[in-house]
Formats: sequence, structure tokens, C-alpha cells
Amino acid sequence: MELHKEDLSPENFTSGYRQIVTIAEIPIEVITELHNQLAGTSVNFSSKIFKPEFVKSLIKKHRFELSVNQLAKRTGYSERSIRRFIYEINQTEETKK
Repeated sequence: MELHKEDLSPENFTSGYRQIVTIAEIPIEVITELHNQLAGTSVNFSSKIFKPEFVKSLIKKHRFELSVNQLAKRTGYSERSIRRFIYEINQTEETKK
């Protein structure tokens, strides 16, 4: 049996697929293809959206205008991690001198 686009709506999908359709506004055709390719596969999303290297580049760019707290909130990393990144950046800059 072949499903047609006009027969499908987000309400007919299980919760994970429904969230992808509604939040990301991904076309239903793409969701069904994802299902065909990844059915049975577990997909986990990290609690951190940004790589540490990217966060360090943001810190380098904004560390004198934003507080540790603001950097933490904007990147999703803890204040402790932000301080560690600042320390690592400072160490790298000291080594270059």
C-alpha cells in the first residue's frame, strides 16, 4: 500500500516524528524518507548544541563584552565550562607570546 501526501498529516505520526514535522517544518515527504532510511535506529541529541571549539571562538570574540553568566546562557554550557574555556584560551595566547 502506498501512502499519498494528501493522506498524511502531522497528527498521524508518532511523537518523535510529529515533533520533527511541526517544530522543524520539514516536509512530510522528507520525514517519511528519514523513516525509510533510519527506521529502528536510535537517535540521541546531545544536550549541547555547539561544539566546544565553536564556543571557544565565541568566547574569544565576546569575552570582553559579555559576562561568564551571559556566555553560559547563550551557549548552553555551564559557567564552570566557560571559565575553563577562558583559561584554555588564555593559556594558548600566553604560549604564542
